[in-house]
Amino acid sequence: MATQYIAIERADGAFEQAMQPYKKWHEIIHMSPLVQYKGKLYRIISTVNRFSRGKLRKVLICNEQGEVIHEEKLSQQIFKVLIYLHYYKVFAQNIFFDEQQRGDGGFSPIKKALKQIQIDLLPYLSHAEKQTITNQLKYYRNIISALNRLAIFSKKCVEHIETMEQLTAEDIIDEQFSKELNETIIKRGRLRGDVEAIVVETLHIRKDLEKLLKNKDYKDNISNPEDLEQVTKEINNANRLSEGIIEKGKADWKFYEHWLGIDKGEFTLEKFTRDLVKENEAEKFLETNINIITKNHWVHSTDLKY
Repeated sequence: MATQYIAIERADGAFEQAMQPYKKWHEIIHMSPLVQYKGKLYRIISTVNRFSRGKLRKVLICNEQGEVIHEEKLSQQIFKVLIYLHYYKVFAQNIFFDEQQRGDGGFSPIKKALKQIQIDLLPYLSHAEKQTITNQLKYYRNIISALNRLAIFSKKCVEHIETMEQLTAEDIIDEQFSKELNETIIKRGRLRGDVEAIVVETLHIRKDLEKLLKNKDYKDNISNPEDLEQVTKEINNANRLSEGIIEKGKADWKFYEHWLGIDKGEFTLEKFTRDLVKENEAEKFLETNINIITKNHWVHSTDLKY
């Protein structure tokens, strides 16, 4: 788990002493900004390896006087803020990229190229082949719309990142900001899921279109070879993106089963696509990481890993 935005400063005084009984010689103790919950203030006290400071090792919760909180449920409420901050660190690069995907996302010339191919081949195409091109043009409209929604919302995420980069140990993450972080993460998860679902759901359309465009008789009737090149390049890019999404889904399949205590059965593309549409990846990320922190990192866990 990444420590940026969490381990803001080296701990001292009562906060350092709170972790002393649990730290190892190669660990350094850090503290978070103050975190407000139900009107009271707490700190996340954590350790990192002095030789590799980017990863979280141990964690505990203190009140503002430095007294250790032993209650698991209360600690998990503060862990939620830790996970929000971790989420922004993990996905910062994607968030900044998504925020730039406004407008047509570079699809205008590709749409124009496919429309010209549609005109060129209209006398030769079967009904099913005509429908394939129509479906691909619909995909362009849908993905542009989804990317724009994600880009507009990602601006709010960027603002949160910029706020967190300015945090010091004396700042307070109040309950309103925590609520905003949670709501923003969940909303982004849904919008990002919409984009990924569109890309994966249309994999079969791209395969059909690819087969159509490789037909030698059809290629000879395309008036501008550059149109074919542009459309083919976009198909290849989308296929690589789809493959990446599916591979990550496969990798996460058993991971979520383990940490969420669920039985998802055997991975299939149909199941995975349905999950992309119905489930929220951000919600699963938050719940999974709460469980990981509680079991592997919390100093009061009987299964403490570090």
